[in-house]
Amino acid sequence: MIPKLLILILIYLVLLIPTSSVYSHDEQRILHKIPKVELHAHLHGSIRLTTLQELSNVASIPLDVHEELNLEKCFKLFGVMHKIVSTIAIVKRIINEVIEDYMAENTIYLELRTTPVSYTHLTLPTICSV
Repeated sequence: MIPKLLILILIYLVLLIPTSSVYSHDEQRILHKIPKVELHAHLHGSIRLTTLQELSNVASIPLDVHEELNLEKCFKLFGVMHKIVSTIAIVKRIINEVIEDYMAENTIYLELRTTPVSYTHLTLPTICSV
C-alpha cells in the first residue's frame, strides 16, 4: 500500500508545478513512469493545436493558435472548435489523437467527455459508430 503522504507528494509534483522545464531529465523520466488517471477530460479541450490549426485552415475559419492563450481566449476557442469538429471522421481523428497523447503521458485511465449538442446534426446510428 502506498502511503498517503507519498501520493500527495506525487500529485503535487505532477499537477502543481507548472512546467517540465523545472525538472531535471531524471525527474522527468520518473514523472513519466508514474501511471496517471484523467477523470474529466473534454474532447474539444484536448484537441492538438496542430490539428486545430489544420482543420481551421481546411474549413476556412481564421484561427491564431500562436498567440499567448489565457482562460478567456481558450473559452472563445471552444466556439471555433465546435464549428470545426463537424464530421464523424474528424471526431474519430481527434479521439484517436487524444488517446495517443494521453497514452504518451502514461495515462492508464481516461474519462473523455464531449458536448452532445455539438453533434445534433448527426444521426444516432452515425454517432454510435464512433
